[in-house]
Amino acid sequence: MPGGIVRRANLDMLREKASAFEESAFHGLFHFVRYIEKLKKYEVDYGEATASAGENVVRIMSIHKSKGLQFPVCFVSGAGKSFNTQDEKKILAVHGSFGTAMKKIDLETRTSKVPLLKKLITKKMHEDALGEELRIYYVAMTRAEKRLIITGVSKDFAKLSENAASSGTDFAELSKCGSFLDMLMRAYYTFPGVKDALTLKVVTADDLLFAAKKTEYERHLGALMKLTGAIEDGDPDTVAHIERESAYRYPYMEEALLKGKMTVSEIKALSHSEEEFGEIVTYEKEPYIPAFAREEEKIAGNERGTIYHSVMEHMDFEKMAGAGKEEVTAYIDNEVKEGRLTPEDRKAVSDYKIRTALCSNFAGRMKAASIKNVLHRESPFVIAVENDILIQGIIDVWWEEDDGIVLLDYKTDRVPEEEGEKVLIDRYKIQLDYYERALLQTTDKKVKERIIYSFGLGKEITL
Repeated sequence: MPGGIVRRANLDMLREKASAFEESAFHGLFHFVRYIEKLKKYEVDYGEATASAGENVVRIMSIHKSKGLQFPVCFVSGAGKSFNTQDEKKILAVHGSFGTAMKKIDLETRTSKVPLLKKLITKKMHEDALGEELRIYYVAMTRAEKRLIITGVSKDFAKLSENAASSGTDFAELSKCGSFLDMLMRAYYTFPGVKDALTLKVVTADDLLFAAKKTEYERHLGALMKLTGAIEDGDPDTVAHIERESAYRYPYMEEALLKGKMTVSEIKALSHSEEEFGEIVTYEKEPYIPAFAREEEKIAGNERGTIYHSVMEHMDFEKMAGAGKEEVTAYIDNEVKEGRLTPEDRKAVSDYKIRTALCSNFAGRMKAASIKNVLHRESPFVIAVENDILIQGIIDVWWEEDDGIVLLDYKTDRVPEEEGEKVLIDRYKIQLDYYERALLQTTDKKVKERIIYSFGLGKEITL
């Protein structure tokens, strides 16, 4: 039976637990079953039983657990791990024979000094800890009957070997060692007879990587050779399997290519074969741009759009709707003073375009909505659509009127004046469709009007 020895050991362990339970204050099968149920409830796990030391198995255990046991071959791993010296670094040092000592702190000069007693206690603690480490590794090295393999990792083995070769094995030198591997290398280079008794093998990271790739290559090569032989022999099952696997097509590939969560801009890009990235579009024939507007080219189109959105997001429409040139300039300059715009951002903003927007019809409607406290700006949303895909986005502006919701989206695209309205509608209709759907789901109110305000054209576009 596969794993029969371990299975039998598990049954033996169950019998031992039952016998021990019978000797307690509770007796009988009923109480034992209740005891097992509580062990499962509180996730108490005694682990799996292990086979005896004489069986043909590999056992992994701590050095303390191995005490008193013997094995034909032993691996002692982690020899390069640094000794634990955390207790020596504490402010307060405690020793059973020497008492306690701590750093002397001068509050006036804000300095600290280590008294002689603390240095003595720290040194004694280090020696005691080192002695305990040696005792532990003595146990580890005496468990093997035939072969002992010690492994350790060093960040700079060449430097470790150089230091070990130039150092001695007396107590003063060994007390400076930071790991058991350090001690072992000093003994290897300086202690008579150790080189003859030990075989030193250095394995680099490249060697391990090469060995792993070689094993993988041999495994694939073996499988390929086996498959090739079956094909050459004309095995019908193998040939049919290859043809079936080659012809297979995953039936849900379209769904697999979709993201679990997408932005409205990504959905819009999927819906158009030719779509711009950002809000600036390049045409074969550029429209005429006045000199004052060309200065904005220092900032990319999508960045300019973000700047205009920021200005309109913080705009106080109750005061600024229908504002004059001086008021608009003063407001934008104040945005720089308040830190919401940088001086570079200020150069990208056209006072004329902002004033034109504030004198548009929508500005008066937004003023009325703000007075009624039903004006909402930069509203984030997440909605679920087909195939359980989540759509996220941010609605620029929407407000409530008596007969429904009005949705407004700012656009800074530079488009031709003649056909600009059609270009913007074709480009952003899907985006506003999702905005309308989000508002319907979140407010349960109908969107009666959808507006695109184009800063480039200086006009409202109703969809």
